[in-house]
Amino acid sequence: MDLVRRHPVAAAAVAAALLVLVALVVPLPGGSGDGPAGGPGAAGPDGGTTSVPRPTSSPSMTIAAEAADATSGLVRPSVVRGHEPAGLSGSGGVLNVRAHRITLSVRSSDPIGVVGYNIPTSRDRPSGVVRGVGRSWSLSTRVYGRPDYAQMFLQAGPASVSMTCTITVDGKVTEQRTTTGPYGQLFCQG
Repeated sequence: MDLVRRHPVAAAAVAAALLVLVALVVPLPGGSGDGPAGGPGAAGPDGGTTSVPRPTSSPSMTIAAEAADATSGLVRPSVVRGHEPAGLSGSGGVLNVRAHRITLSVRSSDPIGVVGYNIPTSRDRPSGVVRGVGRSWSLSTRVYGRPDYAQMFLQAGPASVSMTCTITVDGKVTEQRTTTGPYGQLFCQG
């Protein structure tokens, strides 16, 4: 008892570990564990064998779920022979979100090595890697949602040059960074 008073946290941890061990070893009555009372092929209450349902690789609806959908008025096609439901019909689009015009640009005094960009909400140019762009490069597209709209990754060539990346949203510069040095790397987000 004195040991428990001096180390209550350790005593609680040991007690919890013992409870977990007992829960794993001793099956509960009527449980469906792998023990003798509830394992697959175990004898049921009438002397016959019981089977444990196994998960399937394709989705299926239960009778209760179909009945609940019927009472709630939802139209939901049933899953037949492993085929998934077709889904909701309709058309997509961004109707309530304002579009913004974004421009990504890079300029350098010598040729630029690599430009990579990620614009997740752009419909026509969501991402890409561009090589051999010369001394300048730019891309304009429409984006949706909230800032930050785009990310740009740059790497200079072997010459010790200055590179500048600029991100403009609706005519306002949101990010501008500069790097110098051979093989200099730059990350812009705006």
